[in-house]
Amino acid sequence: MAKRLINFILIISLLVGCSQADNKSNIERVNRFENHIGNENAKLLTEIIDSFDSLLHTEFNCKSDIDCYILFLQSVYNQKDINFITNLPESKRIELKNKIVNTGLRKDIWQYEFELRQDTSFYIEEIFPVDWTDSMKTEVLANSDSVVTYNIFGSFLTGLELVQDNDSSLINYIDAIKATGGMSNSLLAQGLLYAHDNYGINDYFLKRIVTTEFFLLYLNI
Repeated sequence: MAKRLINFILIISLLVGCSQADNKSNIERVNRFENHIGNENAKLLTEIIDSFDSLLHTEFNCKSDIDCYILFLQSVYNQKDINFITNLPESKRIELKNKIVNTGLRKDIWQYEFELRQDTSFYIEEIFPVDWTDSMKTEVLANSDSVVTYNIFGSFLTGLELVQDNDSSLINYIDAIKATGGMSNSLLAQGLLYAHDNYGINDYFLKRIVTTEFFLLYLNI
């Protein structure tokens, strides 16, 4: 309940954000972002987005990429079926999965609970009731290990932070991710739609946020 309340409060900030960057500064921001995440990861992310774009165009038959993204976000917000994103040919899914794992891109954006425990420099002790058996503890840890959260220290999110400048929509998205580890799909879609319609959130970053939020994890299955 508390996390839902935090999500709601933070999404309000996203809704009232505004983008003030001009075209020249947008190009500079894209260059800074891609330099930060690295040329290989930037190219791979573009390749993943191209695959996602293809699925969106097939599903929505839209005139432009951004039109497709808007229709997709509307579907998410209205809680419609978006299982079409799993229609990627299996050979292509495996190809992209191997790339995002081998390059470290997936881990740089999303981390599983067990990876967070491995990567922390300090030991986080799990607290269990004294009467719990070892098998009960193991089950709880196994379930938590399947939970994924944004890697707030990875180059993707820190790259967005690096180029947020006066883009209030991007600033508030980053703040929300840092505070919650991820927002509910419908609230995120609502915020991004409002930011696009009213404040012109940069299309380049919008596509990368939507792709990482809704498509990247599917590739890693």
